[in-house]
Amino acid sequence: TIISNLSGVFTLTFAYFFGLEDITLGKVLGFIFCFLGAVLVALQDNNDGSNRSTSGDIIALLAALGYGLYTTVIRLKVPDDRGISMQLLLGYIGLVNAVITLPILIVMIAINYQNIIHVTSQIIGFIMLNGFCDNVLSDYLWARAVLLTSPTIATIGMSITIPIAILSDILLGKGIPTIASSFGALFVIIGFIFVNVDNDIWIDVVKRIRIWLNQWTRHNVTFSNEFITKS
Repeated sequence: TIISNLSGVFTLTFAYFFGLEDITLGKVLGFIFCFLGAVLVALQDNNDGSNRSTSGDIIALLAALGYGLYTTVIRLKVPDDRGISMQLLLGYIGLVNAVITLPILIVMIAINYQNIIHVTSQIIGFIMLNGFCDNVLSDYLWARAVLLTSPTIATIGMSITIPIAILSDILLGKGIPTIASSFGALFVIIGFIFVNVDNDIWIDVVKRIRIWLNQWTRHNVTFSNEFITKS
């Protein structure tokens, strides 16, 4: 989870390299908060003593890199719906995946990999339902978010699944989240808000902070000088 959330950095880097986005204070702060939130939640989940491996970390890192590139290329090649239909694009992606993975599925059935031939029709139905909700519908909405906002905002927005998952656990009666998980979810929400704040607002905030710091410094210097004079 921690490594996969680096996809926000890769997405912002690729988008900046291709001239799609600028690196702003809000995006940097938003990523930092989302990353810290993911770290808190992931560390809490890892307290169950689950095993880690270097190869798994490398795969997660490569997946985050590929996701960042994939998100950026979609916005680069499909800047809007006038050039190509998003439904058609995702349809072609699904067709290519089906053609590539079909031989693998046939081989798995032939060698009965992990008793795959004993999969019931009910399980297949749940797999298809999950594929529609978790792949077809979510990928379409995500792709639309990439076009309507930016690759970075769409990527950081995926982190909102963390507070939503914690909220669903509460509603389903699976327990109360820990303090670390609660702060992690809060950081993710704050990070997502920061990413969406316009850069001009951040510039104004920075200017106001500088003015306040200058006034505070001058006041302290004046107070110190007066105190020394009186002494």
